[in-house]
Amino acid sequence: MSLVAQGWLLLSQGSAVPAAARARDALQRAPSYGGAVTLLIEAELLRGGTGSGLAEYERWLGARTLEEPLLLRRIARAALREDAKSADAAVKAAALGALAEDGDTAAAEELSKAMKAGDPAATRALAQNGNAAAVRALIDKLNAGSTDPLGTFDVLAHTRSRQAISAVRERLRDRRPEVRGSAAEALGKMDAKDAAEELRALTKDENGFVSGRAALALARLGDSDGLAYAQELARGTSAPGRLIAADAMSANPNPAWVELVRGLTSASEPEVRLGAARLIAPVDPALAESVVSSFQNSENPALRDLAADTTVAVARRSRDLRRLRALLHSPNPSERVGAATEILALTR
Repeated sequence: MSLVAQGWLLLSQGSAVPAAARARDALQRAPSYGGAVTLLIEAELLRGGTGSGLAEYERWLGARTLEEPLLLRRIARAALREDAKSADAAVKAAALGALAEDGDTAAAEELSKAMKAGDPAATRALAQNGNAAAVRALIDKLNAGSTDPLGTFDVLAHTRSRQAISAVRERLRDRRPEVRGSAAEALGKMDAKDAAEELRALTKDENGFVSGRAALALARLGDSDGLAYAQELARGTSAPGRLIAADAMSANPNPAWVELVRGLTSASEPEVRLGAARLIAPVDPALAESVVSSFQNSENPALRDLAADTTVAVARRSRDLRRLRALLHSPNPSERVGAATEILALTR
């Protein structure tokens, strides 16, 4: 029996330390043997958790410039399983949601049980994965007025389901301007072309927030009048307004758009700089990373949290597995879960 076969047998018996020893012996004989390094990482994950498995992977990787996606997937899944035990309901639900989306039936069942018990974080996580029952549950709460409509729109926007689009369209007639405007914005993100006529009518709303969000939603849908509004907003003096316009036009990153967003990375408002970093990442990942890194030691906890979210988004948008791997070391659980989630998405 080969060293690696011995190691797998030992690992199946729960003997992680001798299994790792067999793997190391095999790697000394053949340093690039994939079966041996896979065994070593699995043994270290069992012995010492994600940190140990990640450390062995990075030692094996050494000076290599290319990641090994299948090995990184194993480590990301282990990281999510650990964070799925978190006492923080939002972190736990996000980790379980990522595992469920990756085909983990046990994670999906745990989320379903939590949703039935009334856990809102579990319901949101399932809805974002397109779970029809969770989407229906959110819509029912929206119709009953028992949930924050703005936060619910953000979740439903991820689903793009016809059921969700219909529910959000109903809110275009809400008496509250913040709800009408946010519903319009969500429909743009959902690519709800069927709602274009309703959005055009809303551009004449007496409330400026509502009419502006409707026009920007039309811009996302490729409507010429909406794009004209976004381009006018992009020429304005307000940096937050220019960022909103850039976001609405991000599907077409032409040279003028790139110049606009580059300029916003040096805006005076921190939130604008971070938003611009998120947008510029696919075009200029080095610039995006430099903007984000300047906030990581901020004394403002809100900015640190925003920077953490942006860091994951920048790595995702630039498809940078190296950067996402580095984030698995983060002490920030939201950042860690976000990175592991994106690793799974990029390596499927």
